[in-house]
Amino acid sequence: MNRAEIISEYRDRVERGDKRKLSTEERAVLVQDFIDQLQTLRSAKAIEKLCRDEIELLEAGYGAGTNSTTNYLSAYRKAIAQAAEQGKLPMTDETSYLFNGHKQRTGEPIQSLNHLAYDLMRYDNAIYVANRKQTHVGNNQRQDTPQPFNPDRYLEKAIELLQSEEPETLAVGIAAVTGRRHTEVVVSGKFSTTKHSYVLMFDGQLKKADPVEYAILTLLPAAQVKEAIDRFRAMLPVEALAGLKSEDQEVAAFRARVNTRVRRSFQDTQILPLLPGFQSVSIHRLRAAYARVAIHYWLPGQGVNEQRWLQFYLGHVAAADMRDAANSSSTAHYFGYRLVDDQGKPITVTGIKLMANPLPSPTPQQLDTQQQANDRFAQSPEADRLDSSTPVLDPTPDEEEAMSPTQHEVETIATDLQTLIDQEPKRRSTTAPLPEFAPAATEQPSKPKRNRPRYRDLRVNVVDLTAAADRLGIDAPVRAGYQSLLEQVLQAAAQPTPAPAAPNPSELLAPLLEELAAIKQQMNAGQAGAEVEQLRQQTEQQQQEIDRLCAELKQANDRLQTIAATAQEWAGIQSTPTPAPPAAPAQQQQSVSQPPAQPPVQPPAPTQRPAPGRPPAGKLSPSDRVPIAITALMDYNQHCRPIDRWYLSGNIIATAAGANPALVVTPWLQSHPAAVSQIDQHNTSIGLNQRSNGKEKDRKQLKTIYDRFVEGKAIQELEAIVHQFDPQSE
Repeated sequence: MNRAEIISEYRDRVERGDKRKLSTEERAVLVQDFIDQLQTLRSAKAIEKLCRDEIELLEAGYGAGTNSTTNYLSAYRKAIAQAAEQGKLPMTDETSYLFNGHKQRTGEPIQSLNHLAYDLMRYDNAIYVANRKQTHVGNNQRQDTPQPFNPDRYLEKAIELLQSEEPETLAVGIAAVTGRRHTEVVVSGKFSTTKHSYVLMFDGQLKKADPVEYAILTLLPAAQVKEAIDRFRAMLPVEALAGLKSEDQEVAAFRARVNTRVRRSFQDTQILPLLPGFQSVSIHRLRAAYARVAIHYWLPGQGVNEQRWLQFYLGHVAAADMRDAANSSSTAHYFGYRLVDDQGKPITVTGIKLMANPLPSPTPQQLDTQQQANDRFAQSPEADRLDSSTPVLDPTPDEEEAMSPTQHEVETIATDLQTLIDQEPKRRSTTAPLPEFAPAATEQPSKPKRNRPRYRDLRVNVVDLTAAADRLGIDAPVRAGYQSLLEQVLQAAAQPTPAPAAPNPSELLAPLLEELAAIKQQMNAGQAGAEVEQLRQQTEQQQQEIDRLCAELKQANDRLQTIAATAQEWAGIQSTPTPAPPAAPAQQQQSVSQPPAQPPVQPPAPTQRPAPGRPPAGKLSPSDRVPIAITALMDYNQHCRPIDRWYLSGNIIATAAGANPALVVTPWLQSHPAAVSQIDQHNTSIGLNQRSNGKEKDRKQLKTIYDRFVEGKAIQELEAIVHQFDPQSE
C-alpha cells in the first residue's frame, strides 16, 4: 500500500468516526515517505510547506495539539534526526540550523546541527506544557479514585495463562507476574534465577540508555516463572523476533495481538476494571496491577513510602541513585488500582510474604549499592558468613536509627547466639573483668547510654532467638519486637541461673533427733524393764520414720538437682554440684540398744547434659511441631474430600501445631524458603486458596488432624520429619 492509498483510507475512517485511524504499519509508511520527500528539498519554504501539510494531515484525525498527535510527531522527528546523522538529508545554510542548549537532567551544555524539519515538526512548548498538565490531572484522578480488583482472581488467571502454548497468551501471563513491559518480555529482557524464591535478576530494561542488571519480584515462585519464560523464548514465532526493537513492525504487530489477549483475559472477564482516561485494559495496565500486588506481598509495614519502594523494583531509579536522586515521576502512574477481597472489602495489609522471604531493602541504611545485594543473591549464603564465630558487639548511639534484620543477617543466625551463650562464664566474679557488652564500672559518662548489639554485627536467627527465650524462661508477648526480645535474651544469658538450694535433712530431722536423745537419757537412767521395752519400741518406730523421711528427702534432692542441671544447661551455665547435707552429731546417732546404723545421705550424681540446640529426646519443641503440622495437613488434604481441604497458611499451621504464629511459625517459614515453595505448590496443585478456609469451617479440627497424625508414631519418626525440612536437607 502506497502513501496515496493510505491517506485515502485514513480520510474515510475519519469521516466514519472509526476508533482506529492509522495502523502502526501505515504510520511507518507515511514517515518513510515524508523522509523521501524531504531528501529532495533544498529551500526553507518548501520544507516548511511539507511539514505544515503533514501536521494538518495528522490533526484531521487526531486533533490539534493532542497527546496522540504529539506522540506521532515524535516519530517523525526521530526519523529526521537519524536521516540527518546518516547523511541522507541536505544540510545547507538554508536547510539546517545550529542548536545550543542544555540537557534537562544534568544541565550539561549541548550543541548540534539539526535539519530545519526537526524543529518544524513540533508544537510550541506551551502545547507540551499543557498536555503534561492534563496528564497530571488524569493521573491524579486515577490515584484519588483507584479501581478495585481481587488479587486471587488476578493470580488465578495468570497461572492459567502461564500454561498456554500460544506465544501471545503466554506473554500476557509472564507480564502479569513480572511487571515487565511487552518488548522486555518478548525480545530485550534477560532473566536469571537467584537463591530467593520470588526474585529474578533482570537485564535489558527499555527506556534506559545504559541499563544494568537488578532484582525484580515475581508474584509466583521464581522457578515457575523462569520455566515459563524459557518455554516462551523457545517458541518459533518468538525466536523470529530476536534482535528486533520495539519500533520494528514485527514486534509492533506481535504487541497488538498480545493486547488483544490482555483485553480478552482481564477486561472481558472483569478481573481488571477500566481506569479513568483509558479506553481498554492493555499490557501496560497489567504493570500497574502487578505493582499493587507486589506492594501487598513485599512492602514493609513500617511506614515505608510506597512510591520510593516501588520505583526501585520497577527499575525507574537505579540503586546507585536511590540515595540522592529525585523520586521518579514515572512511578506515580502505577497507583490506579487497589485490592479488595471476595466481599469487596479493602485489602490494606502489606508485606504478607516479607517475613518468610526477606528482600534487599532500597533504603539508605541497608543498601550502599544494589549491585552488592545482587551479588549476594547470586552466590551461596555461606559465602557471606562471618570469618569468626565470635559476635562483634559495640555500642549503638542513641541517635542512630535501629535497623531491621536483612536477608544476610537472617541467614547467619543460630551459630552466633549459641556462641554467645556458651561463652558466658559459669560464675560472675566481682574481680573478673566485665564482658564486652557491659559498660565499664569506672567510666561515668555524662549521659549514660545503654549498650546494645547492632544488627549489622550481631546476627541472630528469629527461630533460635525464640527458642532461646523459651529455654531461658522469658515470657515474650505475642507481638514482642525483634530488638526487645534480643535484649531480653542477652540480659538473661548474662545472669547465671542459681541452682535451687536443696533442703538440709538435718534441719528437718532435728525435732525427731531431739526426741530420740531424750528417750536415750531415760533408758540410761535405769528405768523399769517394762518402760525400757516400751521405749525401745518407740525408738524403733522413730528410727523407721527417720529412714522413711531420709529416703523421701533423697528422692526430692535428686529431682531438684536434675531440674537445676537442666535449667543451667538451658542458660548455658555449667552446673555446680550441691554440697552434701551436714551429718548429724555422732552422739545423737548412738543408742543403748545399738539399732542398725543409718546409711549416710550421698549427694546425687551430676545429671548428664543433653546435646544443646534441641530439647531432650522424646519431647518436641514448638519449632519442631511446625514441619510435622505441615506434613500432617498435606497428608490430610490428599486423602479427604475436596470440600474438607485446608489452605496452608501461617495461621492454619500455627493452630494445628499449637504454636505461636508470630514468634514460632513465621520465623520458621522465614528460615525454610524451600518449605514455603513446597507449601505454595501444594496449595496450587489441589486448587486451594485463602477462600478455602471459610468461616464455616471448624478450626478445632486442625489440632485433631495433628494429633491423629502424631498418634502411634515413634519419636524417631517425628524427628525424621523435622530433619527432612532442615535447610541442609532442602
